[in-house]
Amino acid sequence: MTWLRLMDWWRVNHPALLDKEMEARITRDQVIEIELALLEQLRHSAERTLSPQTSKVITGRRDMTADLRHWVSINEIADDVRNALAEGDVSHAMRMLMDGLHRLKFAIAAGRLDEAVGQEPSSTGDIRWDTLIAASLRYILHSMNQPAPSWTLQKEPLEPFWWPVAYSASQEYVHMAHTPAELLRFNIFMDVKEFGQA
Repeated sequence: MTWLRLMDWWRVNHPALLDKEMEARITRDQVIEIELALLEQLRHSAERTLSPQTSKVITGRRDMTADLRHWVSINEIADDVRNALAEGDVSHAMRMLMDGLHRLKFAIAAGRLDEAVGQEPSSTGDIRWDTLIAASLRYILHSMNQPAPSWTLQKEPLEPFWWPVAYSASQEYVHMAHTPAELLRFNIFMDVKEFGQA
């Protein structure tokens, strides 16, 4: 289903949500509930239109199997980050990390969080990014009231300190002041707002 067809479905089934005043009153939990309902509709639609032999859906570079899994494992996130870093695209690596972490809410809803994050991922080839993945996963899971796997604490604090997305001295100061504790523990400074940029 293309993005435009998704938007058409949204407009037909949720016209009240297009009202800007109404949009401002929607809570984060309601957004998640709406997203899950939309995914359920898509799953049922796909089940009706795809035979078991042709139930493989390709989205970007990732294969999603017949259960139409809308989350990625931490190992897949690390693979995406590694590939972006190999291409020299640090901003794309950060987007892949944040997008993958935000999709973990679907693994939680499916009762498959341990499957998604239970095993430590293979290295990205950069110890800073390996540590950022572990620390960011801890932060995201804690913000969702979920326990973080023990492997996320097995990393050593970085020396020297690292600012993954600060481009000036003033940004470094802001990031230091607004970094989540889960990242501070590993000497990584990144404003908590970056987690909303997926």
